[in-house]
Amino acid sequence: MTTSQLKRAFFSHLILVLTVLSPMQAFAVVHEIMVDDPASYSRPDITINVGDTVRWINPCNGGSCGNLHDVTADDFSFQSATARNFTFERTFNTAGEFRYHCTVHSRPASAGGTRQNGIIRVVGAAAAPEVAVVSVDVEDGSQKAGEAVDVKVMLTNTGDADSGVFRVKIRISTDTNITSTDREIATLLISNLLAGGSQERNPSVTLPADLAVGDYFIGAIIDIVDDNLSNNTNFDAESIFVFLEFILNAGLNDAWFQKITTGQGFFITIFPDKALLSIAWFTWDTELPAAATTGSASEGPGLHANVGDDGHRWLTGAGDIIGNKAVMPIRVASGGLFDTPTDITRVDDGTFEVEFNKCNEGKVTYDMPSKDLHGVIPIRRVADDNVVLCEALLRELSLLP
Repeated sequence: MTTSQLKRAFFSHLILVLTVLSPMQAFAVVHEIMVDDPASYSRPDITINVGDTVRWINPCNGGSCGNLHDVTADDFSFQSATARNFTFERTFNTAGEFRYHCTVHSRPASAGGTRQNGIIRVVGAAAAPEVAVVSVDVEDGSQKAGEAVDVKVMLTNTGDADSGVFRVKIRISTDTNITSTDREIATLLISNLLAGGSQERNPSVTLPADLAVGDYFIGAIIDIVDDNLSNNTNFDAESIFVFLEFILNAGLNDAWFQKITTGQGFFITIFPDKALLSIAWFTWDTELPAAATTGSASEGPGLHANVGDDGHRWLTGAGDIIGNKAVMPIRVASGGLFDTPTDITRVDDGTFEVEFNKCNEGKVTYDMPSKDLHGVIPIRRVADDNVVLCEALLRELSLLP
């Protein structure tokens, strides 16, 4: 090897080492091949990794340029300029053998070319993301068309490269075959999912208001292209029942309360045949009663109760059901004695409004102008035993012609 060739080889290997050590090229390597005179390539047979780059250089030495050369793939998938001085690069992203030649001094090896030919052997696999939709969970229970439903999507990236930006399409279908033709109801933008990482997204998704009554499945499809497309789609195997208007039914008959005001609550009863709702609110007075001094009931009202607590209050109401709610007067009863027939006085004092949009939650709105008391109480069941019955009755009533 001549001194000039030794220098070129030295600098070629130096560039290769620096490229490997460069933090900007932690995984990819640049391999340099000199186009020499007489017609030859300095490294005619090399093995590289997927993702590496090969750089061919036809230099001018000392101001004098050599012969015309080029670099042309035997299958013509790549080709440099034909010139006395050029630099040409190609990155190989797939494994395989790639043969090339100089069109000036040779021809494809399969056609008998032997003078100026080369081969690139590409091995291994490039670093790549492998993103999967691990699971899709949708809020349980029947859902109203046009209202929001909570969805949880779990994503993972088991590949050896970050994902970069991709989107998650939330789609709704009448069957479990979730495809890109199903109706899109939300899009999540994922800025990046680290290699080996996972991410959970919990969007509140609004169901289309024009959905027909019936059962639906909700799934997610990601728009990233990776080695395994089969796990880019997933769905909640449990369908949701979509209704247009919540219908009050006997499955709501239960004890209801608000957790932060435990110790008080509501008994609610639906009478479907009469289209009537009855409510009893067991609550407390607005102020604690004065403490009893002797334990005698004769010391006056508000000082002692023989049974229970002086502060207990029981407010009732009954009203016609209109749609998913009922409005009724608040009735305050007085004048009764324990387990004794007495003349009870009932006075209307304000109004109740009881509303349900789901089988496991509702709200009570009260307004008592005479006492300047008004507010909204979100309520839940004390126990969920009757939710199944409520869901079944809601389905049955919603599907009636």
